Amino acid sequence: MTGFSDSQWLPNLEDSSSSSALFPDVVDQAEFPQTLGSSDSFFFFDSLLDNNIEDSSPTLPFGIKENSQNGKVPIPRTSTPTEWSDRCRVSQACKPCHGLKTKCSGHRPTCRRCEEMQLDCNYGDRKRERTARRIEDLNAHIDKLETTLRDLYPSLGTQSASQVDQALRRTPNHEVLQTFPDLAELHDEHGDRLVALDHADEDFNRDRKLQELGFMGEHSEVAWLYRLKSTLAQDVTTFPIPEEESSGLAITSMNYYSTDGDVEIRHDVGILERPDKSVADKLIHTYFQAIHPSFPLLGKTTFLAQYQVFYADPAVRPGRQWLAVLNLIFATAAVHLSGLQVEGDPGNYSHLDYFSRAWRLSIGKTSLQEDPNLQQVQIELTTRLTKNLGSRSWRFCGLAIRSALAMALNLRLDSQRVAPLSKEVRYRLWWTLYTLDTSLSAITGRPPGIGGTYSTTPLPIPFEEGNLNSSHVLKCIEDRTARKSLIKRLLRSKGDGGTTHQSMDRDGSRSTKRPLDETNPPIVAEAPPPPPSDSLCFFYTTSLSIIMREALDSIYAPCAAYKSWANIDTMISTLNKKADTWLDSLPRPYHFQTPSELGPLKRQRLKLAFQFYSTKIFITRPCLRRFMASLSKAPDDTDASSGSMRLICIEATCHLLDLLPDEPDLAWLHVHCARWSVLHHLMQAITVVLTDSFICTKMGTTSTRLVPPIFQKARAWLKEMSRVDLSAHNAWTLSSDLRHIIPWHII
Repeated sequence: MTGFSDSQWLPNLEDSSSSSALFPDVVDQAEFPQTLGSSDSFFFFDSLLDNNIEDSSPTLPFGIKENSQNGKVPIPRTSTPTEWSDRCRVSQACKPCHGLKTKCSGHRPTCRRCEEMQLDCNYGDRKRERTARRIEDLNAHIDKLETTLRDLYPSLGTQSASQVDQALRRTPNHEVLQTFPDLAELHDEHGDRLVALDHADEDFNRDRKLQELGFMGEHSEVAWLYRLKSTLAQDVTTFPIPEEESSGLAITSMNYYSTDGDVEIRHDVGILERPDKSVADKLIHTYFQAIHPSFPLLGKTTFLAQYQVFYADPAVRPGRQWLAVLNLIFATAAVHLSGLQVEGDPGNYSHLDYFSRAWRLSIGKTSLQEDPNLQQVQIELTTRLTKNLGSRSWRFCGLAIRSALAMALNLRLDSQRVAPLSKEVRYRLWWTLYTLDTSLSAITGRPPGIGGTYSTTPLPIPFEEGNLNSSHVLKCIEDRTARKSLIKRLLRSKGDGGTTHQSMDRDGSRSTKRPLDETNPPIVAEAPPPPPSDSLCFFYTTSLSIIMREALDSIYAPCAAYKSWANIDTMISTLNKKADTWLDSLPRPYHFQTPSELGPLKRQRLKLAFQFYSTKIFITRPCLRRFMASLSKAPDDTDASSGSMRLICIEATCHLLDLLPDEPDLAWLHVHCARWSVLHHLMQAITVVLTDSFICTKMGTTSTRLVPPIFQKARAWLKEMSRVDLSAHNAWTLSSDLRHIIPWHII
C-alpha cells in the first residue's frame, strides 16, 4: 500500500518560514504578553473587550491586533479607575468571604462584599492567635493529666511509679521540672538520702558485731538514731562531743536488741519431760490470752482439745513435731511471764528449758533439712520476737514465708476437700505471717518477704473461732461475694458498727441499718456485724498492717531514693489520709480516742491505739528528716507540708505515750500489752523527740511543751522494763547517752 508519510502531511514546525506560511495570522507565542498566563487573565480580556479599539484590521482571536513592527501588544488603561480593585490581596478575609471562597476587600469593620450583600461581617482570630490559644489549651490539658498522675501515684506499683517519674522528668516544662526535681535534691549537703537508701555504707561481714546486727534500713530506729548521732557529731561547734563518744560512731553502737549469741541450747533437759498440769495450764492460758490474739498461728479449738487429751491420758504419745509446738508455746508464755511474781509462775522451768526441748525434738535436726512444719516455724519466730531478737526473728520469718508459699497459703483456697473451718484457719495463719513480716520489716529496716502482687488470700472473717460453724458465718466463708461485701462494709463504716450490732438479734434475723447495694446478694443483709472480739481486733490490725506495708513499699524502699520529694510528700499525705480513714471505720467500742472503762475490751483498744499511732509516726517521720535537712541549707527553706506533717508526727508520739500509765508498772504491761511491741514504740517516740529537739535547737526555739515530759516518761518505762529485758536495758543505756548530746535545756 502506497501512501504519504507524516512529513508530507505535516510541515516542519521547526522551520519558522513554513510555520508563518501555513499560519500567517498566528502570533508567535513569545510575542504574547506574560499576563495571559496569569490567574488574572480574565480581567485582562475584559478590559480589552470593553475598550473601543480603533483598528480596521481583521480581528484576531480575543481581539488581539495583528503583529506590529515592534512585536508588542498595547494594553490600554481603563477609562474610569475604581476606588478599589478586586485584584488586591488582603492578609485576612472575613468569615463570610472565607466560607464562600470569594475575594474579600479586607475593609474593617465591614468589607465591600458584605456591605453590598448586607451580611454580618466579622473577622476571626489570626493564625498566630489561634495557635497561641491552642497551645494554652494543650498546656492546661497536660497540667490536668499531671495532676491526675500525682493523685494516682501513691497507689501505683514500683515499676509503674518509676515510669511515671521518668515521664514527668522528660516533660519540657520548667515548672514541672521544679515540681519533680532531679536526684540531686534527694541528698542533703552531706550526701545522705532523705528517706530511703539505695546503697550500703558498711561491710556487714567485717566483724562479729556487724554480722550479728546485720543491715538496718533507714526506717529502723537503730538507723535513725545513728544518723542523728552522726549529724550531732558533725556539728561540733554547737554540740561538743567527748572523744570517747566521737570514736564510737559505728552503727553497732546504736543497736539495742539482744544479739543472737544470747540464745543457748541446753542439752541436759529431757525431751519427753513435761511441766506440772498447773504450770502448763498457766502457760497455755497466758499464751492464748496474750500472744494468740495478735498472732493466731494455730487453731485454738483443735489444739486445746489435743492438749487436754495429752495431759488426761499419760499413755498418749503424740508426734515429735506436736511436742515441739507445745514446748514452743510454753517458751513463749514463759518469756511473757518472766520477771513477774504471779500465781501459777512457771517456777524452776525457764523459757530456755522449753525452747531447748523443742529444738532437740524437731527444729534443730529436721526442720531445716526436711519439709518444715509451718506452725512450728512460726511459733519459734514468735518466741524469738518476744525475746526482742529482731535480726534472728526476721530470718526465721523468711523461713516461715518460704514454707507458707510452698503450701500455697498466699492463694485463695477453692478446694472442696478442705472444710470451711480449715480454710479460715489457714487464712488467719497467712495474715498472721503477713503482720509479723510487716512488723519485723519496720523494726529492722529490711525489706518484707511477702510481695503484695503474689497474694490473693482474702482477709480473715472477723468472727471468733468458736462461731465459725454458725450458719451465717459459714455462708460468708463459702460465698466470696458475701465475704467481700461484709469486709467492705466493715472498712467503710463510720464508727457506727458498735451501735448497729447491739441492736441485732443473736440469730442474725434482722438486717443492718446501712442501705445495701442492689448488686449485693440477700445473704449480706442477713449477716449481722460481728461483735467486738479478738478476731475483729485482728481483722482491723491486719487492715492497718496493709497500710503500713504500702508505706514500706512506696516511701522506704530503695527505689524511693530516686523519687522527688514532691512525689514522696504526696504519698505521705495519701497514706496519712488512709490511716485516718481506717480510724473512722472502727466500731464504736473500739474508739480509743474517747475515754472508756470497758474492761474486757481494754487490751484490744490499747492494741489498736498503739498500732495506729505507731503507723502515723512511721508514715510522717520522713518529714522530720526533710525538715532537718532544709534547715541545714536555709532557715526559711521549709515547705508548709513538711511542717504540718512534723506536727502530726509529734502529736502522734504524744498520744502514743499517753496510752501508758505515768508510773511504770510491769504488772499492768503483762496484762494489757506485749512487752516487745512496747519497746519498739518507746524507741519510736525517743527517736522523734530527739530529732525534734535537734530541729528546735537549730531554729533557736524551744521545743513543744509536751516534749520534755514524754521523753522522761519513755526513759522511765525503759528503765523499769530493763529489770526483765536485756534489750530494754540496752535501749535505756542508749537513750541516756543520747540525752547528754542534746542540751539539757531542750530535753
